[in-house]
Amino acid sequence: MANFFDPSWLAGRMVIIYVGPNNQPWNVHEKLLIENSPYFARTLGALRVQNPAADQRLDGPASSPGHFGHGFGPANTPVPENNDALRLPDVDPKLFNMFLRWGYGTAFALSGNTRSFRFPPPSSEEGGATIRDYLGVYILGYKFETEALRNACVDVLYDYMGPASDDHMCLAMQDVAFVFQNTPSESPMRRFLVAHLLFYIFSRNRRAMPLPQEWGTVLEKGDFGISWTMFRMLGDWNWAIGDNVPVMIIKPRTEFHDKTPAQLQRIRALSSLGRGNGIPENGNGDGTNPVMIKREEGPAIIGQSGIPEAATPVHVLGDASQESLSQTERLSTPHSGNQGSQGPRVGPIRTARRNGDHRRGGPGGDHPATPYRLD
Repeated sequence: MANFFDPSWLAGRMVIIYVGPNNQPWNVHEKLLIENSPYFARTLGALRVQNPAADQRLDGPASSPGHFGHGFGPANTPVPENNDALRLPDVDPKLFNMFLRWGYGTAFALSGNTRSFRFPPPSSEEGGATIRDYLGVYILGYKFETEALRNACVDVLYDYMGPASDDHMCLAMQDVAFVFQNTPSESPMRRFLVAHLLFYIFSRNRRAMPLPQEWGTVLEKGDFGISWTMFRMLGDWNWAIGDNVPVMIIKPRTEFHDKTPAQLQRIRALSSLGRGNGIPENGNGDGTNPVMIKREEGPAIIGQSGIPEAATPVHVLGDASQESLSQTERLSTPHSGNQGSQGPRVGPIRTARRNGDHRRGGPGGDHPATPYRLD
């Protein structure tokens, strides 16, 4: 099957970028960078304007038809002793490699396949990308100003964490703190991670277990707003003393995607016309609950005001769409592993993990607490 690609991204000259504290050189197609990243468009353009001689120092080898297979990537190029080269000393070379993998993977697709590039699931095996790595690439997406890269990281973690589980995965708090420390307050990844923290806390099979000591150790060193986000989310769930805890269902992945300026403008326009449920949290920080509530004891549900309403069995708190509701219907089907359970389920229900790794914390928990430096 032939490959289909956008030839404009892989045409023209290549540039050399020195990455990491050891200045590892990388050959990359210039247009691929500037078409996907406003940061690179500005930085490369400024270098060439400020010093025309930098053109020769930035340029890598000429592009060729077979370049995708063996030309881009680390280069055996001496590091120049001037300041004309583009350097990224605070970027981890592994994360930069994952960024390039996404960029070239987006440019290339199999013929007839309209799906966008997808990262492989996290893995603790040697050479694999861990949860912490994907969170690092997500943060790198802020430095490079690339919403699509951040959304690709959301997608892979959304699939890996699963929609629900009575034995929910326990995230490492140092990974959550890493995101809170290096992202803006409106970052949708914050809501995504906190929702899964709460899913773990309220999961059925955790009730006889204490919370991880690592959580307390990390939060005592620096909270970064994690606790307030958790309290706020719990408040938005509108639980009351004496009520049975409802089933919490994670919203569709698009609820955690960054919105482009055009999408935000459309959301605001629909909201002003009364045709939307408001602007999502990653639009202006007003807050959208990242979960849906399903009450199993009857048709009554809890709306945003906290008042029971007679409506469909599942109610979406915040912004929703027809696609969200269709996915809700699928996700709200009881999992076979919970048949025979008594009482309402707590947290999501997830099928078996893809890689069979059921260790508490999952890949990423063995990383040091020191965050990547990306400023």
